[in-house]
Amino acid sequence: MNPNNYCTIEAAKRLVEAGIVLETDFYHVRHCSGGYWRQQDIVSRKELLNITHPVSVGDVVEVYPAPTMAEVWRELPDTEELIPLICRYIEESNISGSSVMQIIIDICRSPDRLIDLLIFIKGLDVPNAEEENKRLREALDRIATYDLSGLSDIRDAAAVLQKIAREAVS
Repeated sequence: MNPNNYCTIEAAKRLVEAGIVLETDFYHVRHCSGGYWRQQDIVSRKELLNITHPVSVGDVVEVYPAPTMAEVWRELPDTEELIPLICRYIEESNISGSSVMQIIIDICRSPDRLIDLLIFIKGLDVPNAEEENKRLREALDRIATYDLSGLSDIRDAAAVLQKIAREAVS
């Protein structure tokens, strides 16, 4: 198991603090006994269920997800939606680099940076494609059933149709 394939415990904590729950195969586990933190381990789900650390009164055990890059990627939007969101993330996070493409490559190579991107995207109020398609279908239905017979000319009809379209996308 290569620990570089998993996010750091700091990134895992940010994920939990953001309220994002990922289904992962591995977890970060830390055990504090007598005020001293033992070395953190990355354990599988099966190992997590079988942990037999002796825990005394006052001991603390922290468990955080340790997602791989693939597990984080599954939570991100499809590519056509993702690229504009990455650009917005770069802009709003004031990330600098040699080029936008190099920054995107760097983000895509690190589980921690992908987690930061996921947290950013989940914090946005971005309608998903299904909701967007539903709104557009409703607008088209309204346009198709709108009675244009009482309007005096084509410009009035166009204005009404534009108003319906604007309402659908706002």
